[in-house]
Amino acid sequence: PWQHYFELLCSFQRENGHCRVPHSYTLDSVKLGQWARLQRQYYRNYMEGKSAPITEERIAQLNAIGFEWRVKEKTQSDMWRHKFELLCAFQRENGHCRVPKRCNVDSVKLGQWVISQRQFYRNCREGKSAPITEECIAQLNAIGFEWRVDEKIKSDPWQHKFDRLR
Repeated sequence: PWQHYFELLCSFQRENGHCRVPHSYTLDSVKLGQWARLQRQYYRNYMEGKSAPITEERIAQLNAIGFEWRVKEKTQSDMWRHKFELLCAFQRENGHCRVPKRCNVDSVKLGQWVISQRQFYRNCREGKSAPITEECIAQLNAIGFEWRVDEKIKSDPWQHKFDRLR
C-alpha cells in the first residue's frame, strides 16, 4: 500500500506543485494528508535513531519529488488569509459579504468568522485590544465588507440595496 499512497502523492504534487498536503485531504478514498503527516513523523523518529517503519529507499523517493520533511504550521495570518479568500468567493457568488451565522465552507465556520471580524473591528475602534490589523480592515473594506449589519438588511437584502440606490 505504501507505493499506492506514494503514487497518489506524486499526483498531488503534479497538480499542486508541492507536497504540502492538507491534513484533512482525501484522494480516491485515501486520507493522503494523514499519510503524509505520518511519513514526516516516521522520518523524525528515524533521524533520532528510533524505530520507524520508513526506509532509506522511501526517504529517497520522497526527496526525489520535493517532499518537505518540516512543514511550517499555519500562522494566524495564513489562517486569516484563507478565511478571507473563502469570504471573497462567497462575495463573488452572492454579491455581498453578509454570511449567514451558521454558514460553513470547507469545514470553516465562515459565518462565525465574519461575526468575529465585526466584533474585532468594534473593539479596535473603541481603543480595546483586538486581533485585527489595519491591513486586514483595508482588505475587508476593499471587497465591500459591511461592518454593521442590522436586522432590516438581514431580513430583506433586496430592499436594503434598493434603499441605498435612492
